[in-house]
Amino acid sequence: MPVINTNIAANIAVGYLNINQNSETSALAKLSSGSRITAASDDAAGLAISTRINSDVVALQQAATNAAEATSILQIADGGASNISDILARMKAITSEAASGTTTDSSRAFIDSEFQNLLQEIDSIATGTRYSGQPLLDGSFNTPPADPAGGGGGGATPTPAPVTVLVGAQGPEILTPAAKEPWCIE
Repeated sequence: MPVINTNIAANIAVGYLNINQNSETSALAKLSSGSRITAASDDAAGLAISTRINSDVVALQQAATNAAEATSILQIADGGASNISDILARMKAITSEAASGTTTDSSRAFIDSEFQNLLQEIDSIATGTRYSGQPLLDGSFNTPPADPAGGGGGGATPTPAPVTVLVGAQGPEILTPAAKEPWCIE
């Protein structure tokens, strides 16, 4: 009967070498990822909590991005509205000038021409104030529909309310967005 001699000590050493190599691989994976949990076998409950926290972090990062975009939209709209406000103040001043008794008919014609130009400039600002190609001040700004899962978003676009502006000695004029004309005076 043949006898096969084996090196039992070498086999034991190889077994321990394999165990140490697996431990080293696991430790290196944890060090390189910065996480003490790299697989469900490390800590199943901890992995579930870590996954949930990571998803919350991603959602909060997106919320911060959305808030920054909203701030940008508001700053752009505020700039356009500020320019329109300055124009309305000028329109009020020239209307008061036209209503004074010392203004001639030819001066009133020039004042009316300037007033009409200012109205056109308001229309231009209202249609030209945009964020990512979407107009902000012409009354057509639309928020996306609400997410059925409750993720936010807007709803129906509200109807713009009339804007009352005191213009000259004649009393207040009401400026409202019209269907065909961006602004009409009632």
